[in-house]
Amino acid sequence: LTIAEAWEQLWRANESLRASRAEVERRTAERKAARSLAQPQVDLAAAQTWISDPITIDLDPIRAAMLKLHPTVPSAAVPPFSLEVQNNSFLKGQATAFWPLYAGGRIQAAQRAGLAGEAEAQAALRQTENSLFGELVRRYYSLQLARTVQTARTAVLAGVEQHLRQAVRLE
Repeated sequence: LTIAEAWEQLWRANESLRASRAEVERRTAERKAARSLAQPQVDLAAAQTWISDPITIDLDPIRAAMLKLHPTVPSAAVPPFSLEVQNNSFLKGQATAFWPLYAGGRIQAAQRAGLAGEAEAQAALRQTENSLFGELVRRYYSLQLARTVQTARTAVLAGVEQHLRQAVRLE
C-alpha cells in the first residue's frame, strides 16, 4: 500500500472528513441562498376545498308569505327564493411578489456572512485534511521505519548466529 493509496482510502472512509465536506456543502448552499436575498421572490399558493353540501340561501318562507298576501298571483309566477351561493367544491389561489428595495445593509451583511461561513468551513476542511494527512504520514513512515529496523535486526541476528556457529566450530 503506497502512501497515495492510503490517503485515498482515508479520504473516502474517514467520518470527520465526510462531516467537514458536508459542512462545506451546507455553507455553500447558505451562501447561494443569501445571494438570492436581493432578487425578487414570487410565491404561489393554491388550495381546493370540499364541503359536504353546497351553501344556499333559502328565503322560501318569504315567498310563501308573499303568496299568502297576494292570493290572486299564481305560485308559478313568483320564482323560488333559493339561491346557491357556493357549490361543494371550490378552488382558491394566491400569488405574492416581493422585491426588497432597501434593507438597511442587512442583505449585504447576510451575503458577506455567507461568504465568511463558506470560507470558514473550507478552512476547517483543510485543517482536518492536514491533521489527518500528518497522522497518516507519521504512522506510514513509522511502519516503514519499523520494517527497516526489523530487516536490519534480522540481518544482525543472522550475522551473530553465523558468528556463533563459526566460533563454535573454531573452538
